[in-house]
Amino acid sequence: MESPKDYFDFKLQMIPKTYELYIKRLDVFEDWFHKTKYGCITLIVILLGFKYIYAKTETSLNFIGIAVTLGLWIFEATLRTTAFRIIAKMDLLTEILNNNKLMENAFKTRKLEALRFLDFDLRRKILKEIIESAFPEMKDELKLNLYKQKTKITTIWSSFKLKNVLVFYCCLILFQIIACICF
Repeated sequence: MESPKDYFDFKLQMIPKTYELYIKRLDVFEDWFHKTKYGCITLIVILLGFKYIYAKTETSLNFIGIAVTLGLWIFEATLRTTAFRIIAKMDLLTEILNNNKLMENAFKTRKLEALRFLDFDLRRKILKEIIESAFPEMKDELKLNLYKQKTKITTIWSSFKLKNVLVFYCCLILFQIIACICF
């Protein structure tokens, strides 16, 4: 049976590996973001090209294009929300590791209780509990600020409103509406 010291050392060794895993995941998400946008443009061009070559009177293809654009917008916002949750986890991990009191206590007790959030998806209830347990000496106002900052970036609505995502998909929808009206 492993001793608590070995288990603690194992947990310490897993922290950099966790960072690496999160970085790899973020790279995959970044690749998916680009593929989603390129795929959306390709699908719209194919639909509009097909419409104007073979079915000039068929307006349903324009609506299909708008539906595809909205669907991919939702898909990308969901991916970005997941990526932002990973980033929030990495930020929390960094803040916890930089907290001297917390780390001194962890080395004394040989427990890394503050890092239990790595096992969960960051949701509001869990996040609030983590901040409360990880930073007991922090003022309530600072805890609330930290909580608001992390929850603000991890909602799907915030991903919809990102400037680069919002501008891209709104311009694409506007282009399709103009194409439907003018042609």
